[in-house]
Amino acid sequence: MVEIGIHTFSLFHKLSYSDVQNLIEMLQEQGHCRKIKDDVASGNRSYFSDYFSQSGVLIYLYQHLNGRSGISLRVTPCTALEGKYAATSLYQPTKKNYRKLTGILDRMLDELELDFTSEDMSISRADPCANLQLDESDLVAEYLRIFRKAHVIRHYKVVTYQKSAKSVKNAKEANQHSYRQQSRRASFTAYDKRYVLQQLERCPSDLTDKGILRIEAELQREALLKRIKAKKGWSNEKILKEIAKKSSRILSKYLCQILGAGDYIRYQDAVALIESAKMKKKMRERMLYLLRKTSDSNNLDRALDKLRKKYDLKESQINRVLKKFQKLGISPITLQNRSESNALPSILSALD
Repeated sequence: MVEIGIHTFSLFHKLSYSDVQNLIEMLQEQGHCRKIKDDVASGNRSYFSDYFSQSGVLIYLYQHLNGRSGISLRVTPCTALEGKYAATSLYQPTKKNYRKLTGILDRMLDELELDFTSEDMSISRADPCANLQLDESDLVAEYLRIFRKAHVIRHYKVVTYQKSAKSVKNAKEANQHSYRQQSRRASFTAYDKRYVLQQLERCPSDLTDKGILRIEAELQREALLKRIKAKKGWSNEKILKEIAKKSSRILSKYLCQILGAGDYIRYQDAVALIESAKMKKKMRERMLYLLRKTSDSNNLDRALDKLRKKYDLKESQINRVLKKFQKLGISPITLQNRSESNALPSILSALD
C-alpha cells in the first residue's frame, strides 16, 4: 500500500529587522523562542519557536542586517487540520480543507499581531512524500541498505547525522534508519518512519509489527516551482495542489536517478540469470564484473568506476551495460546472502 501527498510546507513573509525583534521578545516572554544561529561577523541571526507546535506549525525568525529579515511558518497540514499529531498522514489539498487550513494559520498570525494573512505569504519550501507500507519491518532495513549502495546524483552529496547532532538521540542508530542526498536547493531522504515515531514515543499500536518506508523530497522554492512548471501568478492553493498532483512523478524521477530500474535479487540468482540470457560474450563479461564489483564496493558509483577502468569504457558503453540489467528486470545491486527475502520489487514499481 502506498500513500502519497505533502508532509510539510513552509510560508515566508518579509519583515523589518525591528518587527522581527518585536516578535522575538513577544515569544521569549512566553518561553517559546531560542536562538539557533548567530553570525557575529554579518550580524545575521536566526530563531526558532515551538509556540504553535501542538497545532502543527513551527516558527522561524530571521534577522539579517543586509538581507531579508522575515518570518517563516513550517506547516504540517495534516496535524493542523486534525488538531492532533498526525503520525503518518500526508496532505492532499482540496478547496474545503485548504480554506480551513488558511483559517487556522490566519488566527495564528493574528495572535502574533501581524497585519497580513497566510495568503500574503509565499511558499518557500514543500516536501512531496510517499509512505510505502510493508508487511514486515525488516524490509525497510533491506531497502535502506539498497539506497546506501546506490548512485549519488550529480551535484548532490550524501549527508549523515553527526555525533554532535541535537535532532537525534543516537547519530549512529539514526544513520542506520535513514539515507539522505542533498544539494543546495533540494534533498532526497528515505527513512524508517516507524523508527522515527518510536523515538518520539508517538508510534501508533497498529504499526508495531509493520514497516513504513518514507521517501521524501525537500524542495526549496526555485527547485519546487521548476519541477511543477509553475506559472507566474499562481496562488499558494494552486501551487500546493500541483505539488500533490505531481508528487509521484517528482519522487519517481529521484528514484530513477538514484536506484535505476529493476528488482533486487540474490547475487547467485543474478549470476544465473545473466549467464542464461541471450547476449554477446563481451556484454555478459561486463555485466558479471559489474555485479561482482557492486557487491564488493561501497556503492554503485565505485563499481562503475572500476568497470570503466577495467575495460576502458566510454559513458555510452557504461549506459548500455546498465540498460541490459534493466532489460533483464534486475538491478546490479543484489540482496545479501543472509537476507530473508529471495527478491524485492523495485520501489519505482510501487509508485507507478
